[in-house]
Amino acid sequence: MSRFGATTWVAIGVATVATLVLPDPARTWAVIGVWLVYLPIFACGLYFIGMNFFCRAECRGRPGKMKVALTFDDGPDPASTPELLGLLRRERISATFFCIGRNVAAHPELAARIVGEGHLLGNHSYRHPWFISALFGRWLGRELERGQRAIEEAAGVKARFFRPPSGMTGPHFSGALRRAGLTLVGWDVRSFDTLGSTRRVIERVVGKTRDGSIILLHDGGVPAQRVLEIVSAAVRELRLRGFEFDRVDRMLESAGDIQPAAASG
Repeated sequence: MSRFGATTWVAIGVATVATLVLPDPARTWAVIGVWLVYLPIFACGLYFIGMNFFCRAECRGRPGKMKVALTFDDGPDPASTPELLGLLRRERISATFFCIGRNVAAHPELAARIVGEGHLLGNHSYRHPWFISALFGRWLGRELERGQRAIEEAAGVKARFFRPPSGMTGPHFSGALRRAGLTLVGWDVRSFDTLGSTRRVIERVVGKTRDGSIILLHDGGVPAQRVLEIVSAAVRELRLRGFEFDRVDRMLESAGDIQPAAASG
């Protein structure tokens, strides 16, 4: 049972007992108190993927090998993704790109290049809806499936990993992910690279990264120069601290958290 299911049943159970046992007005206040506790927990579960509230999210690899994963959201972006790919090639780093399906459909050559240069391509929904946690049934399934189809048509690979927009999840995610054959991936280092000075972003990434960290960055909607400055400085500092870089799938497979994929090139 998920944490959402367990929390919901506990709340229902406590509210039911209070209704049956307590006299008014204690009964009313007890029931109100239960839901005043439950609703903030539910809301946090929607917004914080690391809570694993509705379904399990892989938010870091197992420590022990001094490896971390650079992940990039919201691309591919013709203004910044090619420059980033060039930097990663020069640094000999394999990264993970969670791409928006409609961006993949608009720039299939970039999606194909990401895969061709040895990076992992993941699903980041088709339209990047901010309200994705409110989607259910065929609407949620359609977001995942259209993203899958765009990636497969552009790059010739089937995505195995999904990161939701803004890291938001909901009660219907577990079933939708299972039907799509996707593993949910979050992060344990959020760079906030779309905000503030590059210096602050670099300090945040370097300061929070630990053995096994999954680092959230963006290549979509961020100027190329900013992306290059942040990534190059963070890579340099993390290497000085003894870290190496790898793709999310390899980190999780080596930790035994997921099963290795069949060889597909």
